[in-house]
Amino acid sequence: MSVQQTPGKIYLADNRGMVENKIHQCFSTFNFAGYQQLHKQPFGKLHTFNDEVLPAGGSLGQAATIDGFMLLIPITGAIKYCCQKHSFNAEAGQVVLIPIHAGMDFEITNPYTSDWVNFLHLEIKAEALPEAETQILAFDIEQDSNMLIPVMAEKNLPFALHIGRFSGRTEVTHEVKTGNVIFVFVIGGAFELQNRLLHSRDGLALWDIKEVEAEALSNDAVLLLLELENVL
Repeated sequence: MSVQQTPGKIYLADNRGMVENKIHQCFSTFNFAGYQQLHKQPFGKLHTFNDEVLPAGGSLGQAATIDGFMLLIPITGAIKYCCQKHSFNAEAGQVVLIPIHAGMDFEITNPYTSDWVNFLHLEIKAEALPEAETQILAFDIEQDSNMLIPVMAEKNLPFALHIGRFSGRTEVTHEVKTGNVIFVFVIGGAFELQNRLLHSRDGLALWDIKEVEAEALSNDAVLLLLELENVL
């Protein structure tokens, strides 16, 4: 695959911030809580991108850091989410969209008695408190393989989320709305993306770009692509 080099920044998995204790393991792509680095500032409206693990029966209380939206994406197993207004379960193959305001308390629990769970926790800033309702959206990367599935692409949201699983050497192209920026995250496997090699749990921010071209370099490679309104 030969594509034009575009402006971007790689966030290597090995360089993420890590907080670990008996009940929680958290890898932060951007500054979060006690992890603060000058070169890990938020990417536009994307303020939080955490890769988190809870052991069997583990429970974690947190508070939202911004006004906007939180996305919870179970990767392995299921999680239980609780806040003052809602309580529900979500499992792998689902994405939870939650309107949030800074300081809002919530709790995430591993409902299993013998297995750990892995999930992604994203927070995306909105200009005003969102009016959207909490939603649980499903996708099927087995049935819809070798494509970027538009999990969230509503016009009233300041972002669009795509996820896909690909066979080795499969290529995919995503057209970017004029002025928007892109953040991609490799959930599993390896990809070549805009002439950059990305491995599992690496991230890549892109701007000044009209389309994204990616090639899976391993079987069952899974890619998350987030398109955001540009405020850089």
